[in-house]
Amino acid sequence: MLREDLFSQHKKFISEIEHQLCSTVEAECSRFPSAYKLLKRFRVSAENFLRNKPQARNEFREIHNELCVAVNIIASPDCIKLEYEPLLTNCAKKIDFHTTIGNGRSLWIEVKTIHPSEQDDWSKLEKMQKDARLPDNVRIFMDKNCLGGELWHNAYAARAKMLEYAIEMEDKITNCKINTEKEYCALAFFSDGFKWHVDELQDFVAFYRISVHRDDDPFREMEKHFIQMNDLKLHRNINYFSFFCRSGTEVIPSSVVLDVKPPTIKRQHQ
Repeated sequence: MLREDLFSQHKKFISEIEHQLCSTVEAECSRFPSAYKLLKRFRVSAENFLRNKPQARNEFREIHNELCVAVNIIASPDCIKLEYEPLLTNCAKKIDFHTTIGNGRSLWIEVKTIHPSEQDDWSKLEKMQKDARLPDNVRIFMDKNCLGGELWHNAYAARAKMLEYAIEMEDKITNCKINTEKEYCALAFFSDGFKWHVDELQDFVAFYRISVHRDDDPFREMEKHFIQMNDLKLHRNINYFSFFCRSGTEVIPSSVVLDVKPPTIKRQHQ
C-alpha cells in the first residue's frame, strides 16, 4: 500500500477522473454501449494503482489515456456509435476503438502511450556518433552531466516506438482484412509533454507519408538502418496519426492534434 499522504493524493486524482471522464462516458451509453467494459477496466487498474501493485502505474496511465480518447470521440457530433475493443471477424487481434461516423464511414483507432523508461544512454549516443548513425548535417548538443544520456534515450526511444507501433497497427489492418476503402485507421500517441513532443511525431509522419526522410530529421540514418537490417516493409495504410499531451498530474490532455501533419518549414539543424 502507498504512504498515507500519497494514497490520499492518488485517491483524489482518481476521483477527479471519475468526475470529469467516467461520468461523461457513462452518460453516453446509448452511443457507447460497451462503455462498461472500459470503465470496469479503469476501475480495476485504479484499485491496483492504489494498492501499488507491480506495473500498476503503467497500466493505470494507459487506460486513463484510453478514457481521454473515448471522451474526445464522443464529444464529436459526427460520432454515431463507439465501440471499445470490438470483436474482429477475421482475426483474434484487437483494436481499441471503432467509431461509426456516418455516410457508411467508420474509423478504427489504436491508442498507444509512449513513455520511455528512466535510462542513461550516453554510451549509446557516443556509439551512434562513432558508427556514423547520425546525419552529417546534425549535431547533438547534450551535456553528459546534465541528463544528456537520459534526454537522448527519451528522444530515440520515443521515435523507435512510433515505428514499432505503426508496424503493429499495419499488421492488424492487414491480418484482420480491414476494408481501407471504406474504413479509416488512426494511431493515437500520448506524450507526457516532457519526454517527447509533437515535432518529433511530425518528423515520423513525414517519413511515413512519402517514404523519404526529411534532411533535417535527426533520426533518418538510424531509422533507415533499422528498417534495412530487419527487412521491414511499410504498407502505409494508416490514415491518421494523432498527438495527445497529458502529464501525469493532468486529468485531461493539455494539447490534442487529431491529424498530425509533416513539418511545414525546415528547422535549423540540431
